[in-house]
Amino acid sequence: MPAMASSPELPREQEESAIAPAVTEEGPRRFTGRLMALVAGAILLATVAAALFEARVDSPLDRFWTPFLSPKRQILVFLPGRDRLFAPASKLAELAEAARSGPGTVNLKMQRDEFRVVPSAQMSVQNFRAAVAVASFIGQRGKTARFRLVSEVTVDEVRDSSVILIAAYENPWATEMSRNLRYYFRSEGRGHTEVCWIEDRNTPGNPKWIVQKLWPYGAQDTDYAIVTRTIAPSSGQVVIAVAGVNGFGTQAAAESLASPEFWHEFAAAAPEGWEKKNLQIVLETRVIREIPHPPKILAIHTW
Repeated sequence: MPAMASSPELPREQEESAIAPAVTEEGPRRFTGRLMALVAGAILLATVAAALFEARVDSPLDRFWTPFLSPKRQILVFLPGRDRLFAPASKLAELAEAARSGPGTVNLKMQRDEFRVVPSAQMSVQNFRAAVAVASFIGQRGKTARFRLVSEVTVDEVRDSSVILIAAYENPWATEMSRNLRYYFRSEGRGHTEVCWIEDRNTPGNPKWIVQKLWPYGAQDTDYAIVTRTIAPSSGQVVIAVAGVNGFGTQAAAESLASPEFWHEFAAAAPEGWEKKNLQIVLETRVIREIPHPPKILAIHTW
């Protein structure tokens, strides 16, 4: 039986290097360099994160909302409601057919017990979307908004709350608020003859922002809106009003309240110190197929 070949004996130096990598002076230096790079990276990330947080807190959007989002007050959103007519489907179908047939007189006979008028039972889709936009933003900030029809609100609730007023023409609270403000809404006529506009008290009798034909009585490609924020000097209570000539302006204005881009544009044009002042912003929005687009700023007033 042949003898087993013996493994060649390694020199002591090679044997040690075959078991573990040799430790040289270059190793600790490389390790220390990596550690310093990691520490430097962590410090850089922390600095960037702090800067981003500071920028967010001090962003124009936050500067607008901070006085409103007081932890001491509940948030109320006032919604307008129109009276709704309930009638038999057959009678409503007759009205719809008459509307499609063009102008003229409609003779529709109904018994008094066939229809009902329910107060504040109807709200436009645009006003609903405005309310959703406001509620979503407030929820993202960890707050809860309570909604009230304008007919349900009590004076005591208003006194103890931060308030958002949606729309103007069916919202008497918004009408009262704008009584002495620079920009406010006016209208003439009713129904299909109604003309609405925003008036400037500094140039009375010279309206600039007019909607001659309001949808649904005619195609409307432009709407105008006003965003108002007032801060009571004694109590610090904040009231925000968001309203359009038509619902399209209301929706566009409400959605812009949560837009960082909109508030950066505003801050670039607003006077210094605006975040602590009362303010009004006049907006214009393009309406395409009954969809309002992001508005542009037409005028800013602070006091």
